[in-house]
Amino acid sequence: MAAVDLISYTVVDVAGTRSQVHLYAPSGSTVAQLQALSDEVVAALDEIIAGQVISANLNLALTLPGTLKLTPLAGHYVQMGANFGFNALGTAYRHSIRVPSILESLVVGDEVDLTDADVTDFVDAIVDPAATTKPSDRHGADLTGVINAPVTFRSG
Repeated sequence: MAAVDLISYTVVDVAGTRSQVHLYAPSGSTVAQLQALSDEVVAALDEIIAGQVISANLNLALTLPGTLKLTPLAGHYVQMGANFGFNALGTAYRHSIRVPSILESLVVGDEVDLTDADVTDFVDAIVDPAATTKPSDRHGADLTGVINAPVTFRSG
C-alpha cells in the first residue's frame, strides 16, 4: 500500500454542525505543492457548497522506525484503551490523548499505572521529548504533565 498525505477541510453549516472533506495525495509532495493543490481545490469546493470552509489541515505520511513490533499481540484489541490526560500550559482545561490497545499488564484497577517505566517513557516523550518540537493541545499550548490515564472502551 502506497503512503499518502491527507488534506482535510472542515465545513460548518448554518446550524453550527461540522463535517469533513478528505483529499488524499501521494506522499512525496512538498508542503508548498500541497498548499497550492489545497488552494485550488478549496476555492472550487467553496463554489459548490452552501456551508463555510473554516479550516484546512494537512497530515503527512511519515516513515516508522524498524524497531516496532511486526504483528499485534494476541488477545489485545483497539477497543480497550486509555485516555492519557495532560495539563496544558496557561489553561484550566486538560488535553487527552487516547491510546488504543493498551497492554492489560499496565492496568491497575481502572487506570494505567503511571509509575511503570514504559508508561513513564511514553509520558516523557509527550511532555519533554528529545526532538526539537513537542506535542501541544489543539490551541498550541504546551503539555506540561500527565494527570491520569483512565481505561476506556470504544468501538473501533
